[in-house]
Amino acid sequence: MLLILIISAFFLFWTAIRKNNYWKNRGIPGPEPSPWKGNIDLIFNKNPSSLQLFDWSKKYGRIYGIKNGWFNTLVISEPEMVKELLFDKFETMYGHMVNPMIGNVNTNSMAHLFATKGRRWKRLRHIANPAFSTFNLKRALPIIDDTIQNNIKILKNTYLPGNYLNIVDYFTELTFDVIYRLAMGQKDSKEFCQLSRDTLTVFNNNIFDYLSYIFPWLGLNVLSPFLGATGNLRRDPGQILIEKIYEAVIRRKEEKLKKNKKEEEEDEENLKNKKWVNFIDLFLESEAENVELKEYSGTFNRSEKVEKNERRNSIDEIVMNLFLFLLTGFDTTANTLSLIAHNLVIYPQVQKRLFEEIEEICGLEEGEIINYEQLAKLKYADAVFYETQRLCPMAAALVFFIKK
Repeated sequence: MLLILIISAFFLFWTAIRKNNYWKNRGIPGPEPSPWKGNIDLIFNKNPSSLQLFDWSKKYGRIYGIKNGWFNTLVISEPEMVKELLFDKFETMYGHMVNPMIGNVNTNSMAHLFATKGRRWKRLRHIANPAFSTFNLKRALPIIDDTIQNNIKILKNTYLPGNYLNIVDYFTELTFDVIYRLAMGQKDSKEFCQLSRDTLTVFNNNIFDYLSYIFPWLGLNVLSPFLGATGNLRRDPGQILIEKIYEAVIRRKEEKLKKNKKEEEEDEENLKNKKWVNFIDLFLESEAENVELKEYSGTFNRSEKVEKNERRNSIDEIVMNLFLFLLTGFDTTANTLSLIAHNLVIYPQVQKRLFEEIEEICGLEEGEIINYEQLAKLKYADAVFYETQRLCPMAAALVFFIKK
């Protein structure tokens, strides 16, 4: 037994040293990693972590290597190479790097669109695509406008001349209400909004993520079961949010089963793009009880078609994709809108020109809403958005596994 422990310890130590020297042996510059943790301490201690990557880019150049816990990671900020990887060599991408506690994203029933890869990713993406079609988004404009008008009234009633206003909270409520109504088909979003904000707070550099990146086996086999078993006891907001989404999906499914023939025909009309279709209804149209989750071998081909009998998803996949859309949509949008508002205050000449463009192209009468064609003509508004994203990018880094 002692001999086995000694051999195991030696093997682990040798593996750690070999992984530490991975980039150095290939002539790729980068910060010196510590034996077990690599460079993860510097990444986790910086908020946001992309600022640490930015600092390293200034020191080591646009291509350098780091060790993120147990994982060797090549950081690329060369625009042409990034473009080539994301477009021309997309098939080499094995999928997004996800938390090791998730485990095998091909067979984990609770994996969402962002976490999955290969054929499973393509199947889920194919099912979700109609929700983001131009025609369906046009139908969403009245819902978006209704929420905006309500929030403008709240803003007018809240703001007092001479007082400060936390515009981030305002935009957070606004964007979450829009996304919640589009995704869930319901209006009362307050409880879900707070849970989502709390979930993002927990997600940001918590100790369990930290340990799982250093010791992936520990994360998958010990930490993940522990977090799942104690979620309710700890009042984990992420787990509570998933449970509430699950309840909403089951409730909506039961409502659809109880509908009469006329109501079913109305739903069919909605699906034919006569009216906005919320994400729950869209996903439930493809719901199946026995969705086979399996490993896929071979090279992923993005041009390969998804067969008709594959166009289905499970209740777990529906719940997790709704969870994904709620979390990833509102925070980035709210922060972007807040930064745009901040920049418009600092640069009044830009604010004036933007206002003039909107007046010229939209020029709405009382009760009218902006249409999709008018939005496409707001070129200066587009420029304001992209410049804000350039100065303060919301998604400053994408992490992929590479197959070859």
